[in-house]
Amino acid sequence: MIGGKDATNQDYADVEYRVNGGTWTLVPNYLGWCGLYASCAVHTLYGDDSVSGDCRTVDVDWVSTTVSVPGISGSTLELRLSATNSSGLEFIRFDNIDIQYTALLPMELVSFTAQVSGLQVDLKWQTASEINNNYFIIERSTNAITWEKVKDITGSGNSNTIKSYAFTDPNPYPGVSYYRLKQTDFDGQIDSSQIKSVRVEKLKKETVNLFPNPVKNQITIEGSDAELKDIRIYNMLGQDVTYLTHQAVNNETTVVINLSKLNPGIYYIYTKNTAHKLLKQ
Repeated sequence: MIGGKDATNQDYADVEYRVNGGTWTLVPNYLGWCGLYASCAVHTLYGDDSVSGDCRTVDVDWVSTTVSVPGISGSTLELRLSATNSSGLEFIRFDNIDIQYTALLPMELVSFTAQVSGLQVDLKWQTASEINNNYFIIERSTNAITWEKVKDITGSGNSNTIKSYAFTDPNPYPGVSYYRLKQTDFDGQIDSSQIKSVRVEKLKKETVNLFPNPVKNQITIEGSDAELKDIRIYNMLGQDVTYLTHQAVNNETTVVINLSKLNPGIYYIYTKNTAHKLLKQ
């Protein structure tokens, strides 16, 4: 809103704008009743000239106008205000008005962490606010240049409260690797987080034998008692599905697991120090 006051012999004021240094555009007078004088259609604001019967006797028309310029994100907007007297000579002008604004970020990320937990990587992050946030993409990389999508996590849309998120990567790269978040708006705009690095010790696959692979119903795992003490099974989404399986045999060096309740697909079997990719038919 741009305001003003009446001044002696001051008939009208023009509000103009331009985008990226282009042509100045007049903000018109939108009052439908203002049509008795041709000048009413080509100016923005009017003072009170004490002449009854025309639109310039209404002081409320002088108070303010609204400048609406949609779709200028990333552009330069300039405004100017000119006040003119009855002789057409310039009375006063405010030119090249600067407009400063703070753009609302689609996501205010409070924290983002990546930590190794055994043979997995736990990712956690919090947002203080979200605007138009559709979902997060979790990506990983071995060189911080070429990225691979790991998982999509649904966002909170619009929020001004703390939101917490978590995901566990059950099959991270051995050695040093990198993780980042890509926040995606409903309109497709994307914003990336800082990159986090982790180090996962190389897996000792030689200490465990697993067969058959592919498997239909039962898998046999051979290894030391300490290695087979805690066996976990995860699906491709990182979900622990161990509770859907049953250990038919469990002794010091051999564990036989019934997988008949698992849907066909790819799974990961973890022992104390090893991880194995398994195809369930």
